Amino acid sequence: MTPIDDARVQALAAHPKNAAGATLIPFLKTCSTEQADAFEATLNALPEPVKVEPVQVPRTAEEYVNAAPAGEMRDLLEAGLRTAKAVKAGHVAQLRALGDKRCPYSVEQLNAMTTAQLENLITLAGIPTGPVDVDFSGRVPRAAADAGDDKDNAFMNPPDPYAAPLKALQDSRAVAS
Repeated sequence: MTPIDDARVQALAAHPKNAAGATLIPFLKTCSTEQADAFEATLNALPEPVKVEPVQVPRTAEEYVNAAPAGEMRDLLEAGLRTAKAVKAGHVAQLRALGDKRCPYSVEQLNAMTTAQLENLITLAGIPTGPVDVDFSGRVPRAAADAGDDKDNAFMNPPDPYAAPLKALQDSRAVAS
């Protein structure tokens, strides 16, 4: 077994089709000339590596929506983006309405924050979020628009559950006397 020289070892390690590269140098130093020839023939028989172009990945939400295929999916993404921007603009307006004393951030700084960060600031500022509890006690329903005959309107003239039993009781007392 005849070992191969260092120049051939370096040439095989640097072969363009050798994916392992320099990590094979210790192995190649132990190879015989016949083994190195077989390895080189195998490398030459491999197909050329496929060159893959890097895919341009959208970096912003607008780029992502614009890269979406046209149709229902794009419409859905655009509607969601509009809603998210409106919510964020509302949060910024709420925080700026507090004034510089309670909200030291500029509009640019607030716009650079995520919606979650803005919601945290709103919570810290004590601004009520979500549905507001409304007390309807003591309220009466609004009168009907037309003040016409309401005897057939069950909402304005509900049935009296005591009318029939009271009438029967009154009739039985009248018969008894």
